[in-house]
Amino acid sequence: MRIEVRREHTLPKDEAKRRAEAITAPIRDSFHANAQWYGDRYVFHVPEGLAKDVGGYVNVDAREVHVLIDLPRMLSVLRDSVETEIRKKLAELLP
Repeated sequence: MRIEVRREHTLPKDEAKRRAEAITAPIRDSFHANAQWYGDRYVFHVPEGLAKDVGGYVNVDAREVHVLIDLPRMLSVLRDSVETEIRKKLAELLP
C-alpha cells in the first residue's frame, strides 16, 4: 500500500531537507529504520520487527517536498492515519 504526499515550500533547500528529515523521525526512531541521504533523497527502510518492510523516501527539491511510503499489506489499515500525520507534519514544518 503506497502513501504519497507532496507539499510546496519556500525555504532554502538545505533548510527544507533538515526539516523534511523530521517527517520520518518517528519511523526511524521507533522502529530502528535504516535511513540515509542520497543527494536530495532521504531513503528509509525498516528491516525487522513490527513495521518490517515499511520503507520509502522524502525527496526535496527547490520548491517541493515529496514523501513516499510503502506499507506492507498487513499494515495497510494504518494508511489513512499515517497519511494524515504526514500531511500534518509537513504543514507544521514547511511554510
